[in-house]
Amino acid sequence: MVKKSFTIEFMGISGTPRQNADDLRALEHLEQTAKLIDGQWHVGLPWKDSLCKMPDSERTARIRLRNLERKMSCNTQYAQRYRDRIKHLLDNNFAKEIFDKTKVNKTWYLPHFGVDNPNKNKLRLVFDTAAKT
Repeated sequence: MVKKSFTIEFMGISGTPRQNADDLRALEHLEQTAKLIDGQWHVGLPWKDSLCKMPDSERTARIRLRNLERKMSCNTQYAQRYRDRIKHLLDNNFAKEIFDKTKVNKTWYLPHFGVDNPNKNKLRLVFDTAAKT
């Protein structure tokens, strides 16, 4: 009886969560866009507004890239470690180089930078999703 009194159902809470319209739309989007390709799941981004237009982030990303290149030209060891981290992303298909430079409504340039951990002597790439445009 004590064990039963601690169950969620005893308190009047059902075990199935209610779904709002956004949840249902997200599930429908998942079912429509999910594809298993070479053992990896690919899913389309669930935009709230499929017709939205992103602000142009290219200028901000290019400025950040120039600053990163300047830092790399002053510190060749840092530059080599940075190249190694980028190569790791490409080799493991976490990223891919895009050759078609055509912009669409939802083109977004994501600036990144490296952070050194002195305890591990390892460079960590940080993708700055909070960068203001």
